[in-house]
Amino acid sequence: MERFKNTAGWLFKGIITGAAVGLVSFAFSWVITFLTHFREAHNLLILLIPAGALFTAFVYKRTGERYRSATTLAMDLINEKVVSSLNPVYAGNPERLSGDMGVTRRVGPVSFLLAAVTHFTGASGGKEGTGVQLGISVASLIGRVSDGDSTPKDRSLWLITGAGAAFGALFKAPMAGIMFGLTFASPSLARMEAVIPCLAANLTACFITSALGIHTPGFTAAAVVALTPVNLALSAVIGIAAGLFARLFLFTEKKAHGLLVSAFKKSYVRVLVPSLLLLAASFAAAAVLGDFSVNGLSGNLIKEASLGETSLWTFLFKALLTLLTVGAGFAGGEVVPMLVIGATGGAWLGPLMGFPVEASAVLGAAACLSGATNLPIVCFLLGCEMFGFANPLPMFIACICSFIVSGNGGIYTGQLASQDIGTGPVKEDSGTK
Repeated sequence: MERFKNTAGWLFKGIITGAAVGLVSFAFSWVITFLTHFREAHNLLILLIPAGALFTAFVYKRTGERYRSATTLAMDLINEKVVSSLNPVYAGNPERLSGDMGVTRRVGPVSFLLAAVTHFTGASGGKEGTGVQLGISVASLIGRVSDGDSTPKDRSLWLITGAGAAFGALFKAPMAGIMFGLTFASPSLARMEAVIPCLAANLTACFITSALGIHTPGFTAAAVVALTPVNLALSAVIGIAAGLFARLFLFTEKKAHGLLVSAFKKSYVRVLVPSLLLLAASFAAAAVLGDFSVNGLSGNLIKEASLGETSLWTFLFKALLTLLTVGAGFAGGEVVPMLVIGATGGAWLGPLMGFPVEASAVLGAAACLSGATNLPIVCFLLGCEMFGFANPLPMFIACICSFIVSGNGGIYTGQLASQDIGTGPVKEDSGTK
């Protein structure tokens, strides 16, 4: 009976969290879409990129770096119980676990504001990073009101539920959102004790955003690829190429950050230099491509890629602008840019091998994201839910191959590595009690 009460309680909590996160996610997506359209109608706003980078650095300096790394802090809180039980060396280690240093109520508004700055100026940022921070902020607030001084396990369940619901709601992809919540903090260990609230929250949040008409990247229905050995091998090639690119991108990002830190001691100069390079690269891209389509979210490029209307230059410039955007410290996330980079790269590579461009674009999008996030199952489900279930096996193969060759790095730097988890069983019963 006690188990039933706990399960029913978390089911209700999941619904409430999903409703709140769904409404917040819709409002956030609406604002980002409005700012994107406004910026596209006034291209000279691109000139504000350096000012936007400086403002973002100023806000983070005033609020504290924990606001920039709110997702990492949430991951540490989610992983606290797991790490302590599986690998005792981490138990009570303040350097690895954040304890009560959790997500404050101001994380959401700060993230919202700075993501708006990113897209108002046309930096090549995403929206899921801020969306996840909004989700964990909302869930954390509801958890405090509902449970008060809750246990570490309950806090982790709230954060898992909020993060998963936000991810699913932004893309209208509940299955991907559920798996994202369960695995994003520890890819090698799914937190199945949170499956009930995460399921309820995702279904509720996605119902709300779908009903309200949230904007998601468009695409053209992929051609069905025959399941021949050759086509499956080509799917693997696309995945391997995407994974190697993701590895190169993350390596370059890390090295560039190290160079900036060593070369410039003042934080404002450290963001001003890459922001000026971003501005110059934006105008260079416009000169080559004829427009500023690679600035901002660029979600429409996924559809253009699936139609074969993008080029190798689109892929290269989008990758460069995204790299400089991260270097300049803009907020927002990297999921949508990585989807666009993967789609444009796949649309270029696929036809060279005789693979249909409609299929190679969506396989490239999902595979590139898989390599960048270390979440192949999440990216497989996201690819199917966003682009259709025409080619599930080729997409699965591409995502897995990308994950294998991409290495241990990822855009979510707070993820728990497999060596941290160890090989012992989880010392915790399943279920939500």
